[in-house]
Amino acid sequence: MAMVVGALGASVLWVTPVSARSTGTTGAAHRCHTTRRHHCASPPVSESVTGSSGGLTVTFTATASGSTVDFDISYTEAQAYGAVGPAVLSFGDGTSQGWGIPQYCTADPTAVSGDRQVTHDYESAGTYSSSVTVVANCTPDHVTLTLPVTAG
Repeated sequence: MAMVVGALGASVLWVTPVSARSTGTTGAAHRCHTTRRHHCASPPVSESVTGSSGGLTVTFTATASGSTVDFDISYTEAQAYGAVGPAVLSFGDGTSQGWGIPQYCTADPTAVSGDRQVTHDYESAGTYSSSVTVVANCTPDHVTLTLPVTAG
């Protein structure tokens, strides 16, 4: 199942979308002096999407500042029977980062939460379709979220 969430055009796969938002600028007020001869960079812009599956809720945020994008992946699982975390983050430019999730199950569930930050530098300006998959072992709870990222 693929669907569009909010005005961002962020698509959510295999999950129930909870929210999507664009926060615009995230820093303090930014001033450019037109009389000085230096480049005036745009303030950082954040895009975010949240989705859930079963007891797993994931929020995927991208904050772009020029060609550098800071990604934040936060997750909670209400009743984890094993390891929980991001399995792979695709940057949309042909590169990705993966993490090994330990493969084990427990008899008694526990609440688990976590957060992972990754910084990626894009070689070319443009809009990329980044995505992250978060898994909760020993449950059917898997969330894949896609978010457009504009770099440069």
